[in-house]
Amino acid sequence: MSRAFVSIQQGLNEAISHAKSKSQKPKGVKLYQVQALEVSSERERLSLRQENFAAPAAASRPRAKPNRTKQRI
Repeated sequence: MSRAFVSIQQGLNEAISHAKSKSQKPKGVKLYQVQALEVSSERERLSLRQENFAAPAAASRPRAKPNRTKQRI
């Protein structure tokens, strides 16, 4: 087996062990707590429009497609 496979297998086994663990802090695992962010208030605080706020992450709201009809001349 390749070293990459062994490393991936080890990581998956550690993840399974962590998921099955009943203790609050399993050994060898770093746990991070992320607080929810109120996006609209952050956007207002930075004085940015939705498009400008979302641009760095390449995320935006879906836009409605314009209604284009073909006209025959």
